[in-house]
Amino acid sequence: MRKICLVGLMLSVFPLCAQAEDAYLREEINQIKEDIVVMQRQLYRDKNDTVAPQESVSNTQMRLGEYDEMIRNMNGKVENIEYRLNTLEKKLESIDKDIDLRFNQMKRQGNVPASNNKSSNVSTLSSAKAPAGVKPKDLYEQALNDLKAD
Repeated sequence: MRKICLVGLMLSVFPLCAQAEDAYLREEINQIKEDIVVMQRQLYRDKNDTVAPQESVSNTQMRLGEYDEMIRNMNGKVENIEYRLNTLEKKLESIDKDIDLRFNQMKRQGNVPASNNKSSNVSTLSSAKAPAGVKPKDLYEQALNDLKAD
Protein backbone atom coordinates (compact mmCIF):
# COMPACT_ATOMS: atom_id res chain seq x y z
CA MET A 1 0.00 0.00 0.00
CA ARG A 2 2.95 2.27 0.73
CA LYS A 3 4.33 1.58 -2.72
CA ILE A 4 1.06 2.61 -4.32
CA CYS A 5 1.06 5.87 -2.35
CA LEU A 6 4.65 6.62 -3.35
CA VAL A 7 3.96 5.78 -6.99
CA GLY A 8 0.96 8.11 -6.94
CA LEU A 9 3.09 10.87 -5.41
CA MET A 10 5.81 10.40 -8.01
CA LEU A 11 3.30 10.38 -10.86
CA SER A 12 1.87 13.69 -9.73
CA VAL A 13 5.32 15.34 -9.99
CA PHE A 14 6.03 14.34 -13.64
CA PRO A 15 3.33 16.55 -15.25
CA LEU A 16 4.55 19.58 -13.29
CA CYS A 17 8.04 19.21 -14.77
CA ALA A 18 6.66 18.84 -18.27
CA GLN A 19 4.43 21.92 -17.82
CA ALA A 20 7.34 24.07 -16.66
CA GLU A 21 9.47 23.03 -19.62
CA ASP A 22 6.53 23.54 -21.97
CA ALA A 23 5.97 27.10 -20.67
CA TYR A 24 9.66 27.89 -21.14
CA LEU A 25 9.62 26.65 -24.72
CA ARG A 26 6.45 28.58 -25.52
CA GLU A 27 8.09 31.75 -24.19
CA GLU A 28 11.18 31.11 -26.33
CA ILE A 29 9.04 30.54 -29.43
CA ASN A 30 7.09 33.74 -28.81
CA GLN A 31 10.35 35.69 -28.44
CA ILE A 32 11.62 34.25 -31.73
CA LYS A 33 8.37 35.19 -33.45
CA GLU A 34 8.70 38.77 -32.20
CA ASP A 35 12.28 38.94 -33.44
CA ILE A 36 11.23 37.66 -36.87
CA VAL A 37 8.51 40.32 -37.10
CA VAL A 38 11.06 43.04 -36.25
CA MET A 39 13.46 41.67 -38.85
CA GLN A 40 10.73 41.51 -41.48
CA ARG A 41 9.87 45.15 -40.83
CA GLN A 42 13.51 46.13 -41.11
CA LEU A 43 13.92 44.12 -44.29
CA TYR A 44 10.79 45.70 -45.77
CA ARG A 45 12.15 49.18 -44.94
CA ASP A 46 15.49 48.24 -46.53
CA LYS A 47 13.71 47.07 -49.70
CA ASN A 48 11.87 50.37 -49.94
CA ASP A 49 15.12 52.32 -49.84
CA THR A 50 16.30 53.07 -53.32
CA VAL A 51 19.89 52.40 -52.42
CA ALA A 52 20.14 49.74 -49.74
CA PRO A 53 23.67 49.23 -48.55
CA GLN A 54 24.98 45.75 -49.27
CA GLU A 55 26.26 45.47 -45.71
CA SER A 56 22.73 45.87 -44.29
CA VAL A 57 21.32 43.18 -46.59
CA SER A 58 24.05 40.69 -45.76
CA ASN A 59 23.69 41.46 -42.05
CA THR A 60 19.94 40.84 -42.29
CA GLN A 61 20.49 37.60 -44.19
CA MET A 62 22.96 36.45 -41.56
CA ARG A 63 20.50 37.24 -38.78
CA LEU A 64 17.72 35.44 -40.64
CA GLY A 65 20.00 32.41 -40.92
CA GLU A 66 20.64 32.51 -37.18
CA TYR A 67 16.92 32.75 -36.46
CA ASP A 68 16.23 29.91 -38.86
CA GLU A 69 18.72 27.76 -36.96
CA MET A 70 17.15 28.76 -33.64
CA ILE A 71 13.70 27.77 -34.94
CA ARG A 72 15.04 24.38 -36.06
CA ASN A 73 16.56 23.86 -32.61
CA MET A 74 13.29 24.83 -30.91
CA ASN A 75 11.32 22.47 -33.16
CA GLY A 76 13.73 19.69 -32.19
CA LYS A 77 13.19 20.44 -28.52
CA VAL A 78 9.41 20.48 -28.94
CA GLU A 79 9.52 17.12 -30.75
CA ASN A 80 11.74 15.72 -28.00
CA ILE A 81 9.27 16.91 -25.34
CA GLU A 82 6.36 15.40 -27.26
CA TYR A 83 8.21 12.07 -27.45
CA ARG A 84 9.00 12.14 -23.73
CA LEU A 85 5.39 13.05 -22.92
CA ASN A 86 4.09 10.15 -25.03
CA THR A 87 6.56 7.82 -23.31
CA LEU A 88 5.38 9.00 -19.90
CA GLU A 89 1.75 8.50 -20.89
CA LYS A 90 2.50 4.92 -21.95
CA LYS A 91 4.33 4.28 -18.68
CA LEU A 92 1.41 5.71 -16.70
CA GLU A 93 -1.02 3.48 -18.56
CA SER A 94 1.09 0.40 -17.88
CA ILE A 95 1.43 1.34 -14.20
CA ASP A 96 -2.32 1.89 -13.98
CA LYS A 97 -2.96 -1.52 -15.52
CA ASP A 98 -0.44 -3.12 -13.17
CA ILE A 99 -2.05 -1.49 -10.13
CA ASP A 100 -5.49 -2.63 -11.27
CA LEU A 101 -4.20 -6.16 -11.79
CA ARG A 102 -2.56 -6.29 -8.37
CA PHE A 103 -5.58 -4.78 -6.69
CA ASN A 104 -7.83 -7.36 -8.32
CA GLN A 105 -5.47 -10.13 -7.20
CA MET A 106 -5.60 -8.80 -3.66
CA LYS A 107 -9.41 -8.72 -3.82
CA ARG A 108 -9.49 -12.34 -4.98
CA GLN A 109 -7.23 -13.34 -2.10
CA GLY A 110 -9.50 -11.50 0.34
CA ASN A 111 -6.86 -9.00 1.52
CA VAL A 112 -8.85 -5.96 0.39
CA PRO A 113 -12.57 -5.31 0.79
CA ALA A 114 -14.38 -5.47 -2.56
CA SER A 115 -14.97 -2.05 -4.05
CA ASN A 116 -15.59 -1.20 -7.68
CA ASN A 117 -14.99 2.49 -7.11
CA LYS A 118 -11.34 3.49 -7.40
CA SER A 119 -12.07 7.00 -6.14
CA SER A 120 -13.20 5.62 -2.77
CA ASN A 121 -9.77 4.02 -2.37
CA VAL A 122 -8.08 7.27 -3.28
CA SER A 123 -10.23 9.26 -0.89
CA THR A 124 -9.36 6.94 1.99
CA LEU A 125 -5.68 7.37 1.19
CA SER A 126 -5.94 11.15 0.94
CA SER A 127 -7.94 11.40 4.18
CA ALA A 128 -5.41 9.32 6.12
CA LYS A 129 -3.67 11.40 8.81
CA ALA A 130 -0.15 11.02 10.12
CA PRO A 131 0.17 9.91 13.73
CA ALA A 132 0.25 12.77 16.21
CA GLY A 133 3.72 14.22 16.75
CA VAL A 134 5.17 12.81 13.52
CA LYS A 135 6.64 15.36 11.13
CA PRO A 136 5.69 15.03 7.45
CA LYS A 137 9.38 14.94 6.50
CA ASP A 138 10.00 12.02 8.87
CA LEU A 139 6.98 10.21 7.46
CA TYR A 140 8.27 10.77 3.93
CA GLU A 141 11.76 9.52 4.84
CA GLN A 142 10.26 6.41 6.47
CA ALA A 143 8.15 5.68 3.38
CA LEU A 144 11.19 6.14 1.15
CA ASN A 145 13.25 3.79 3.33
CA ASP A 146 10.44 1.21 3.27
CA LEU A 147 10.29 1.43 -0.51
CA LYS A 148 14.02 0.92 -0.82
CA ALA A 149 13.88 -2.02 1.60
CA ASP A 150 11.32 -3.85 -0.55
